[in-house]
Amino acid sequence: MNISSGYYNDVQILFLMTLFSFLIQLISAPFSASFYVKNSLFITYLIFICDYLSRIMMTIFLFSNGEKVIWSSALATDLVYLGMILIYYIYTRKNLPELILSKSLFKIKYLWDVMRSGLWVGISYAGNVMLSSLTTYFSNIFCGVIITGIYSAIMQLNIIENTVLSVLISSILPKMFKLYSNDDNQSLYNYVIDSMILTTLFIGLISSGIVVYGSDFMSLWMGKEFVKYRLLIVLTVIYLPFTLPSQVINQVFTVKNKVAIPAIATLLFGMLNVFLIIIFTKWLNLGIYGIAISAVIVQVLRDNIFYPLYLKNIINRVKWKLSIPFLIGVVYMALGISICFLVKKVIVPNTILSFSLSVIVSGILLFLLALTLYRKKEHLGG
Repeated sequence: MNISSGYYNDVQILFLMTLFSFLIQLISAPFSASFYVKNSLFITYLIFICDYLSRIMMTIFLFSNGEKVIWSSALATDLVYLGMILIYYIYTRKNLPELILSKSLFKIKYLWDVMRSGLWVGISYAGNVMLSSLTTYFSNIFCGVIITGIYSAIMQLNIIENTVLSVLISSILPKMFKLYSNDDNQSLYNYVIDSMILTTLFIGLISSGIVVYGSDFMSLWMGKEFVKYRLLIVLTVIYLPFTLPSQVINQVFTVKNKVAIPAIATLLFGMLNVFLIIIFTKWLNLGIYGIAISAVIVQVLRDNIFYPLYLKNIINRVKWKLSIPFLIGVVYMALGISICFLVKKVIVPNTILSFSLSVIVSGILLFLLALTLYRKKEHLGG
């Protein structure tokens, strides 16, 4: 990696802290079974919320006291995870006393069973890393430290939408399992379409706002120099309403235990992403924009072409209705961006107060538009 000499020691500390939190997660994994058994997964989500809040608070605290270090959020995570493993242990001993950890119970056969059951998940995760995390790494290698920092800041807008997606998927998945367990493929298919439409509208609402207000937000938050990266901001979010809803389809593969082919495909698409990044940045000299364009191309190929085609192979009822969420996404983005531009003309976001007012008014109108389109979906057969 390209690291400024002044940050070399900080990066070493950051690596150690990251390794520590990873090991804590590994150690706590067996105890997390108690939350599944007792249906208390909300506790783990509360811990993750504490983790995110503590990162912010720790960074503000250290910076306000003159400690400008890059490992502030990692320190907060380590402290929260130490508390987490204690909570996990106490909760397990109280609610799942039959769980016994002993070296004498260890058998290679069970180790192999665990590794085999998680093999495709691991392959899929490796592919997702190539589609996401490695973009920042290659940006550092091919484009330099400064632009990588700017790109990472802009990518926070992308991460916000992926976080919303995670919440939606967590809400959708239990009913998908229920419908599949009842052997009700028609209802499962209809529920997938409905969930995709809902996801499209949620993600589209955020993307529409970011496309129009993203550069204003980044300018107020990080500085006026972000205005010239308006195109980069648009490239990181404009395609998400058309690709992220396909993650609902990906959950069908999990529910039906058809994860091998999607996992291999994700790994191949990840490798394609790396290949395209090299072509766009080194051969075509597109710089940081080449990395953003590569992400768009690869995710569209996977989410909008491969996922629907593979779904057709495992559910015979896949028809034209599967295109409804994507059509609604196109209509919503076109109307949503237009609405935001009109509001921005009326309420010019040149101060924090006017920016907030303009965003709130746009958000209300976008929500009403999403509600209208969702209610009209029946006319399209949704």
